[in-house]
Amino acid sequence: MPEDEYKKYIVQIKTQNREYAGTDSNVFLRLYGDVGVSKQYILNEYLDSNPFKQDSLIQLELNNGKDIGDIYKIKLSTDATVGNSGWLPEYVTVKNKYGNRAENKFYINEWLNGKEIERNSINYKTLQIQITDEQSFLIPGQSKTIDNRDGSPYNHQEIVFTNKFVYNIDYIGNYVSGIFDTEEDRLKNFEWFKHRLETEGKGALENQMGKKLGFEETLYKEADFSHREYQYKLYELTPYWETKYHRQLIEMGSCSLKAFVPYSCEYWGYKLIITDRDNNQKIEWHKKP
Repeated sequence: MPEDEYKKYIVQIKTQNREYAGTDSNVFLRLYGDVGVSKQYILNEYLDSNPFKQDSLIQLELNNGKDIGDIYKIKLSTDATVGNSGWLPEYVTVKNKYGNRAENKFYINEWLNGKEIERNSINYKTLQIQITDEQSFLIPGQSKTIDNRDGSPYNHQEIVFTNKFVYNIDYIGNYVSGIFDTEEDRLKNFEWFKHRLETEGKGALENQMGKKLGFEETLYKEADFSHREYQYKLYELTPYWETKYHRQLIEMGSCSLKAFVPYSCEYWGYKLIITDRDNNQKIEWHKKP
């Protein structure tokens, strides 16, 4: 195989099938390989006009001029030169045109409107992920307070609970295993591993697990709150959200790290604390039906 052939990369870009997901703006791409970095490409120069339409899948060939190895990271951006032209790409794949190197896939799933985002590869070769089990936690949301200690008449109020559910990696302590000679070596290696995981492994974990880490989803739940003994009391309602987690064992080189990765969130119910004018309290739990 001629060495020059490794300089050519095949790129595929999928745009989500959502209203207004396409863009007419210029799209920029930079490739990061394990032996080098490409220039920043203006992809529109390699394609027909307005290629990034809703639900489109485009493919193009980039001749980088030199072999930069396996692509483990990309940076993607738009110039937002066309008004109201945000772009919602779903994923990008990159592979050498020739040879037996792996195709790397980068999930995006984030609106771009003049900003640059960075994603790491599903095939980042030093990261191994194993799901050991899964479990759930009850996480309290923002409390709602109704103060009726002055005796104003009411007996019914609709409460809307909101919870901004953010997919993210939660590190559980400093649990890192590995073989090191001294405590100093262990500390240095942990800091190195944590840095690598935050800067490179997080994206690989996101893509390998198929989770959209960093994706925010606001959840709403209406609670039809009414209480017979409504006068002269303070009511504090706290919603709880049942968040399910995968327990991950993440390994990179000779080190490993335990982490919880959330993948779903549901309204569980609310806790009601009732306080009278004498500061006496009682607690009630209202679970969802």
